[in-house]
Amino acid sequence: MDTFGVHKALPNVNPDAFGFSLNHVDANRVWFMVRNKGTFTGEPGLGLGGGNCFPPNGAALQGCPETFSIAFDDSGKIKCLTVGYVADHFEGNAQGKGVAVGIFNAIGLPFLGPRPLLQLAQWFGTSSYSTTNMPEWWTQKSPQKASEGCLQQNHSMLIVISNDDHPLKNHPSTKNTSPST
Repeated sequence: MDTFGVHKALPNVNPDAFGFSLNHVDANRVWFMVRNKGTFTGEPGLGLGGGNCFPPNGAALQGCPETFSIAFDDSGKIKCLTVGYVADHFEGNAQGKGVAVGIFNAIGLPFLGPRPLLQLAQWFGTSSYSTTNMPEWWTQKSPQKASEGCLQQNHSMLIVISNDDHPLKNHPSTKNTSPST
């Protein structure tokens, strides 16, 4: 979301998270729902790269309900975050899409969808979207190749967070926490 400056472009964005539930099969995973809300009023707008922006137009975001999960390692640190599994494609104004694609749809920014862009990025060797630099535990669990399989099927994302450099490393909610059993 930093790439596009979503938090600046929609200064009142709120994930409206609800329904937190401990996974009964994996005590190190918590599932929950979000329904993003916000208004596209922030200057200079949504970042498109190269200093270009899609200008704010006052559009209101009412996202689809999406299922997220957070998996923790055995020491209670965040291992990964999954996002974008749309639970109801008919709710909200994101045209049935989740994560960034849903936000783009709601604010009126035309978007082709992630698959062609992902393939182009992989062809150019962009490491952040590579299917070769995924953790072994993910590639062993997935019958399809890493992020390509997720994005191809339902426009969802897997975000792998390194415990050494994840953005919430020093956030109070992630210090000395572990999932309760």
